[in-house]
Amino acid sequence: MESSDALIKIVDWDHHQELLLTVRRTVFMDEQKVSEADEIDGKDPEYIHVLCTQQGTGEVIGCARISKAGKIGRVAVLKPFRQGGYGGRVMAFCNDYVLRQGQSPHLDAQVEALPFYEKLGYEAQGPVFMDANIPHRKMVLATNKIAGQTTDATSSFANAIALGGRKLFIFCPASMLAWLASDAITQAIKTGLLNGRVESIAIILGEKNPDQRTCSALVQLAQRLPSKISLRCCSGNAEPITEVTLLDNQTLWRGAPLRNEPQPSRFTTDALSLQQRAIHQDQFTRMWEHQTWDNPNLRSIVV
Repeated sequence: MESSDALIKIVDWDHHQELLLTVRRTVFMDEQKVSEADEIDGKDPEYIHVLCTQQGTGEVIGCARISKAGKIGRVAVLKPFRQGGYGGRVMAFCNDYVLRQGQSPHLDAQVEALPFYEKLGYEAQGPVFMDANIPHRKMVLATNKIAGQTTDATSSFANAIALGGRKLFIFCPASMLAWLASDAITQAIKTGLLNGRVESIAIILGEKNPDQRTCSALVQLAQRLPSKISLRCCSGNAEPITEVTLLDNQTLWRGAPLRNEPQPSRFTTDALSLQQRAIHQDQFTRMWEHQTWDNPNLRSIVV
């Protein structure tokens, strides 16, 4: 069974604790003989929880949790799935989440698991210590690995799109349409759609009649994937869009250009609660319905 069959997502502790604890009890308490007091430490409501399931069947594969400071823990994969690459997929998801919060991924690894984390780019630090009667070492994701994923604003935004979640919503100012249609961004859109991490993308272009040549790559992609990508243009009564905005499952990304440059200089990110995310999605939907139009010129490309 391949890890490409996996669906990995952030889940709510209150609604999924039974599934999460089933995995952790099996792996840590039954197999590794960790005590219940050590495993169920009362801190779970404070953490972000990650659940890995099999696509189609919904069968639980594994889990992890992430602290507000970017510490990854309770990484567990059930025995039948351990040779399928699922642990690496879960860790990649956790790393991406922590990096997108502007933090450095770190963890306490069991000594026997050090080679697994080293292959993922982690480096051990400090002496061996005991936790739940098991030898551990502190590990951090190597700085060159972090830099490789977040080298600039465009890379950060591309990663956010490719990993962002089932439904994405994007605003783009007229001044940055060429940037949004660049190879880096359109490739990230294709990657997210092809790997199943993204289900659909709705994009509002901040110009009533954009130059077709400027955004031709994006328009062509939308024409090839009309059920996945929706494009609309701001109407005459729409408020001007001044910054690029991306709304994904948990985060609001906002980026403005430096001076008059045609691309964002940096992005700020805000982690959202479910209620906050719903508010932002409602704002996007109202703008989509009342301040944009289906520009017929985007149905064909001038070359």
